[in-house]
Amino acid sequence: MCNNQERPKIKTLSAEEKKLIKNSEGYKDFTILDKPIKLGDFMADKDDVVVETHSSSVWEVNGEKRILGFCGKFRWKDKNVIPLDGDSYNKDMTVYGYRWWLEDVLVFILVGDDW
Repeated sequence: MCNNQERPKIKTLSAEEKKLIKNSEGYKDFTILDKPIKLGDFMADKDDVVVETHSSSVWEVNGEKRILGFCGKFRWKDKNVIPLDGDSYNKDMTVYGYRWWLEDVLVFILVGDDW
């Protein structure tokens, strides 16, 4: 990116999205970041971690709004994304929240729609 180009702004979660996450059984233990961060920055000091992605997208079922949830899995190794499920992921995807599991070997992350 050229120095004179502005970096695209990272979308923040709405108050409604944050409330849905905190009230959701599957995500109530996630840490929601005050300011979203790119995956490469979030994982900068980590190596050889399995990452499970969960979409923060909101959908409605029978009149009830819910967080979409699980979308895929990859390995973070040598500052690279290695898909474990055939999907495509990138270092620039936005991380809104996380929950570490198994002492820095596995992390669950909430992502936007930019993966």
